[in-house]
Amino acid sequence: SLAEWIVRELGVPLFLARRPSGAGHRRAIAVVDSEALGLDTLLRAAGWFCRPEALTVCQMLDPMIQRHLHAADLPVPAIHAWMETAVSRAGQALADRLAREELQAARSLILQGNAVSRVVDEQQRGGASLLLVNKPRRAWWADLLWPSLGRRLADRVDCDVLWVPTPRPGAGTGHRRLGLPQMMSGAQ
Repeated sequence: SLAEWIVRELGVPLFLARRPSGAGHRRAIAVVDSEALGLDTLLRAAGWFCRPEALTVCQMLDPMIQRHLHAADLPVPAIHAWMETAVSRAGQALADRLAREELQAARSLILQGNAVSRVVDEQQRGGASLLLVNKPRRAWWADLLWPSLGRRLADRVDCDVLWVPTPRPGAGTGHRRLGLPQMMSGAQ
């Protein structure tokens, strides 16, 4: 679509309006992936639309963690213990990040499983009128084969959506994913 081309190629945020103009946003949900890329930009954008106490920040837990644990043939109680630890640590890291951004009043959620359904339920239950979500900048054919979370959410929610493009992966991102120290990579 033209909207996805604008986000992907030009790298600018795109607002998908579904409500009448002039209607303010009382509640918002910001959704980030497991690496929390672009969280700073989403939080700044959320500050333009609503107060911190009206913001819910949802971070997805990487589904590969659970798949790897199952593939390792660990007993079910051990998998549950690992997942509880992962959720707890991710929740604490997100709360710390919100505190650093002076958004202690914002609510944080860690999502497991089908993130789209969980976010749609949260949007409908909380009455959020705005959804802010990162839109990865990747090849057009990748969006056709594996629609991004932003696209899947935009298709399912009935509120306004702000797509914020994620930064293009660079050397720093690659080294972080490989677990290499930053000083080794020379990236900041």
